[in-house]
Order: sequence, then structure tokens, then C-alpha cells
Amino acid sequence: MSEKSQPSALSAISQTLTAPENKSVVWSVVLFAAGVAFLKSPLTELFIPQI
Repeated sequence: MSEKSQPSALSAISQTLTAPENKSVVWSVVLFAAGVAFLKSPLTELFIPQI
């Protein structure tokens, strides 16, 4: 009897994130995280006008 094993948690997460129907949600989260990381970085000071 061949028993079908359950996929690991990492495998399930990977399949969920790479599913075509989740592409827009994944991109939104990635772009939001990149924006927050940029705004918290020292590079932001380059774009703030000095008064």
C-alpha cells in the first residue's frame, strides 16, 4: 500500500506563494515591504529637502 505523504510546511508555503492566483497579493506585499524598508533606510534623507 502506497500511502500519500503530506507535503512539508515549507513546500506548502512555497506552492501557495507561487500559485498564479496569488501573484497580485504576493507582489503587493513585496512592494509594500520594499517601500517600508526604503523609507526606514538612510537613503530617504537624500530625498528630504534641507531647510
